[in-house]
Amino acid sequence: MKRCPQCNRVENDDALVFCRADGTALVSDSSSLNSEADTAALGSAAVASEIETSVLPHTTDAAMSRSTAPTAVLPAASTGTTGALAKPQRRRLGITIAIIAVAVVVIGAGLYKLFNRSQPRKAISFASAKITRLTTTGKATRVAISPDGKYVVHVEDDGGQQRLWTRQVATQSNVEIVAPAAVTYESLTFSPDGDYIYYSISSQNIPQGGLFQVPTLGGAPKKVLVNLDSRDTISFSPDGKQFAFIRDDVGKEFALLVANADGTGERKLVAHKNPPESIGYPTWSPDGKVIAYIVLNHDTNDDTVFGAQVADGSTKPLTSQRWFRFSALAWLSDGSGLLMLATPQQQFVRQVYYLSYPEGEAHRLTNDLNDYDGMSLTADSNTLAVVKRETQANVWIAPTGDANRARPVTAGSGKNDTELTFAPDGTKIIYKSNASGDDDIWIVNADGGNRKQLTANARVNGYPSVSPDGRYIVFMSDRNGVPHIWRMNIDGGDQRQLTNGSGEQSPQFSPDGRWVVYRKAYGKATVWKVPADGGEPVQLNDKYSTHPTVSPDSKLVAYRYRDENSPWRIAVAPLEGGEPLKTFDLPATFGVPLRWTPDGRALAYVDTQKGVSNIVAQPLDGGAVKQLTDFKADRIFWFDFSRDGRQLALSRGTQTSDVILIRDFR
Repeated sequence: MKRCPQCNRVENDDALVFCRADGTALVSDSSSLNSEADTAALGSAAVASEIETSVLPHTTDAAMSRSTAPTAVLPAASTGTTGALAKPQRRRLGITIAIIAVAVVVIGAGLYKLFNRSQPRKAISFASAKITRLTTTGKATRVAISPDGKYVVHVEDDGGQQRLWTRQVATQSNVEIVAPAAVTYESLTFSPDGDYIYYSISSQNIPQGGLFQVPTLGGAPKKVLVNLDSRDTISFSPDGKQFAFIRDDVGKEFALLVANADGTGERKLVAHKNPPESIGYPTWSPDGKVIAYIVLNHDTNDDTVFGAQVADGSTKPLTSQRWFRFSALAWLSDGSGLLMLATPQQQFVRQVYYLSYPEGEAHRLTNDLNDYDGMSLTADSNTLAVVKRETQANVWIAPTGDANRARPVTAGSGKNDTELTFAPDGTKIIYKSNASGDDDIWIVNADGGNRKQLTANARVNGYPSVSPDGRYIVFMSDRNGVPHIWRMNIDGGDQRQLTNGSGEQSPQFSPDGRWVVYRKAYGKATVWKVPADGGEPVQLNDKYSTHPTVSPDSKLVAYRYRDENSPWRIAVAPLEGGEPLKTFDLPATFGVPLRWTPDGRALAYVDTQKGVSNIVAQPLDGGAVKQLTDFKADRIFWFDFSRDGRQLALSRGTQTSDVILIRDFR
């Protein structure tokens, strides 16, 4: 039998703890609160009351009164107890409760840590994963999977015209949600609720990049933000109210910013001075506290992973390991680590890695010759969507203007022979190939005989150019950690460095043999020249430029350039330096390299339409662009004219890229 000391109600059910009338803690009817044992018992009841309230959010008002007014469990006075003793009892009760609460917290924390130490983290492995090819067109370039895994959106590139498709994974039904256009989709991201797709594009009309939003199953696209680094994905906060993105202030800094989901309320979180650093691929942690991102150090020419605290913008490396290049980064749902797409050593074949957090230890999950891009994870991290790209290219040669007589010079599958150039007499072709497993310079006779590897140092070597007397080859190499211009004999001997700046690439001899023209590799890429025997470099322009090429008479240099808010164009300027003499528009289907025609009257480049590449030329007199080849199939990745203009060397082959799903790898 129990009694309520407040209203004196008697309860016969000994299982009751609180009075059904007013919620006061019941006491034994045969005793009053005159001992420390009773006080301890009531203290336990009060703790039980508070625990009940905290774990049951929808309790009744009576229960709430028990937890929010703990002193109500003590009677104002009981039989045989004076008012003078009531206050010390209350103090003893408070102390008892505090001791019990602290003990519970300490013991619980200790057990949690002990349990977690005794339970090793489950290794991430693709060994038993289920892999499904989702597309078979060979034209996918970007991908994202919805948080629930029910939908996949991907970009399809049909020869310069790109469009967006949404596929329902269960039914394999496709819906075109954005029609084909002459744009480049750089990134795709689902909103956290899966209702919208955010995508960034670059085009002739939006050279600085733009972020758009479109409903998952189609609708009118809406512009969200401009002036962001469109090459990088955005990443939403766990509550979906904000997203992180990268902005490139060319030649000044790369910044990590946070904005509201509608693009308003921008806030700069982190800035890295450029040069020497650029950043990219932000991803927001599941607990909302850290944004991980990639930092490329141009001085050491490698990448690593940093973390920025959302609260104050402070940063620190998340690993001591470094990679050559990254192209994706994503947190696992439990915050135990990240998946990454990175290139091992000095190669351009991206593989999938796992980076543990906070330990910062990495291990490789894929190990093949394929190139992976556009990684995306479901909310539970049980399914990974990624683009798998396979490139096959060989050296071909054809009489200029007669594609029907083209013949292969090199052969073999699973390799990429590219960045080629003729020797001055047209009897040899020098090119870059990954046939050895690394990117090296090779030489071969024009008839396919006497193939020889000229560099071998497990680094990237490329962009060869032969001196007009046929004695030397200049090329780009990053064997010292940073890309510089090197020179070697035509047989590969006497290799020595010509430049020693912050990073240089795309070298080309001037036809008179006096100069080597090149571009800066990092920061604001500008055109420079250096004496062929080495010496002091000379800057030729102040525009963001790529792929410089010298005219046959060595008087002019042409290059592709763009201003901060303008599309890519071709400029023709004096080799001595100065402002452009002529400029020309470029189509969205433009492909590198840029080359003078042997007669010096036009500039040629690759143009790819509906997956088929041909060589076209822009006359210097401003006439219409003229098609020089008439191939009906395959892609052209590089080309060069012989000095006499009679032959055309081509890097030609296929490139297929499709979406694959990797499931149950955890």
